[in-house]
Amino acid sequence: MKRVATILLAIASSAFAQVHYQDRAGNLEWRAASFSGSFPTSNGPFSVKLKGSPVYVRSAVQGLDVYGDGTVTIHAAPNPAKKGAYMLQSLTTSGAVRAIQKSAGSTAELTGSSARYSETASEGSLELSGPVKITNRDEAQHRTLLATGQRGSATLDPTPPQPGKSALRTATLEGSVTIDVAQAPQPGESAPSTFHATGAKLFLNNASTPATATLSGDVKMSGTGEGPLNANIEGVQTAVITLNSKGEMTKIDLSSAPGSQTTTRVKGLGRKRGSG
Repeated sequence: MKRVATILLAIASSAFAQVHYQDRAGNLEWRAASFSGSFPTSNGPFSVKLKGSPVYVRSAVQGLDVYGDGTVTIHAAPNPAKKGAYMLQSLTTSGAVRAIQKSAGSTAELTGSSARYSETASEGSLELSGPVKITNRDEAQHRTLLATGQRGSATLDPTPPQPGKSALRTATLEGSVTIDVAQAPQPGESAPSTFHATGAKLFLNNASTPATATLSGDVKMSGTGEGPLNANIEGVQTAVITLNSKGEMTKIDLSSAPGSQTTTRVKGLGRKRGSG
């Protein structure tokens, strides 16, 4: 019986065999079913084409983990700040992708049907084809922002940000956009609040002070909680959500297109208000 078990284990292990690479500093790492590439013998940049489902690529100094299906091509260069460490300069995927960047207490997760990532000294840029989903979680504040669209782009911090800072600097989504925000009760409130909205385009700007999320194009909104957003609102052209230093929603500025009809239905009261 032991001999049979050993044979079966060997077969299972070989079926999931992977190519594994990790630089001497433990920074750049990848796992794939197969790969091809050319490595310099001196300390210089290199390119590698990885294949698998999924391919896993990690750059610790950038706080970035990427899972991609199909072919993933990466270009890497020496990290001048850490001897023996390499970091991503660019990455492209031919299939579905999930990119994760973490900081202390905050996680940004972006998914799409394909992606192109490039790095500069000041920021990382990620272009995604759809459908695209962006999730920004703050574990300490018990807050989650979820946004979806047909295509999108994002800028990420080139290094893991400091505590209290979002890993996601900016993001743009276009095409049948939705945004959902859930956050813990605010001072004086007894229950959590939620916010849901749809529109044509979303621009999230965590790099500004205060941070904002701007939704535009036939915006429809609904919310739960103890404030005035416990309502259904239609006929809005632009909604600008202001976030405080903790990433909590503090206010929403609404504007309608000239001549449009704005309708607000306050939940539980059956009241309808219209304004032109």
